[in-house]
Amino acid sequence: MVKSEVRVAFKISYDGSKFYGYAKQVNTTTVFNSFHEVLKNIGIDEKSTCAGRTDKGVHALNQIISMDIHNRWENKLQELQNIINRKLNYIQVKSIKIVADNFNPRFDAKHRVYRYIISTKPKDVFSYNYISFIHKFDEKILKENTPLFKGVHNFKYFQKTGTENVGSRREIYEAKFYTHKDKGIFTFKANGFLRSQIRLMVGFLLEMSNNALSKEQLIEQLEVKKRHCSKMALANGLYLVRMRY
Repeated sequence: MVKSEVRVAFKISYDGSKFYGYAKQVNTTTVFNSFHEVLKNIGIDEKSTCAGRTDKGVHALNQIISMDIHNRWENKLQELQNIINRKLNYIQVKSIKIVADNFNPRFDAKHRVYRYIISTKPKDVFSYNYISFIHKFDEKILKENTPLFKGVHNFKYFQKTGTENVGSRREIYEAKFYTHKDKGIFTFKANGFLRSQIRLMVGFLLEMSNNALSKEQLIEQLEVKKRHCSKMALANGLYLVRMRY
């Protein structure tokens, strides 16, 4: 029996400053709503699954979305990509590929990589939505303490309160800070992240950089002994970089 549908994976990037996050919301401009509105206009009105829902203002370089589409598109994926990109604003489809029928971009991901960018330069109106401008940072403190997040931890005190997750233990494979030209860059690679986890981790580290918090306090919060800080870094410096499958 010939299948009438094929499962595809869309690789997309988007400017998070133009959206109220990824997730579907009523009467709100979100990535989901904007993307599906365009698809619906060309006759594709199917359910989709994404690799990870980003918050308001957070950008994505390589978000993955999967869905089943009619097999008439099977040999016309480049045409489909071109049609969609002509209709989208602030979202770009980078590729469309046929994947296995059971592919799930969220649960099949082996790891996810996020990047957070800071700068001490004066605020630039053309970069404001894409870099977190701060007064100062201590490079030595950030380089020494960012790797403390590596390993398996209970990140209960590094998630936004009121979120619904099945457990709060995650494994971070890589956590580092480095500088490039006039910017400071945090990179985190993990098997998964809780809601706002990275912004809370960066917020804690920036407080350490200002000598407002200590290494000992970070360890206490990581060990779920005491919450010392719940300050979130701004969303505009955060990027979903890639997933590995």
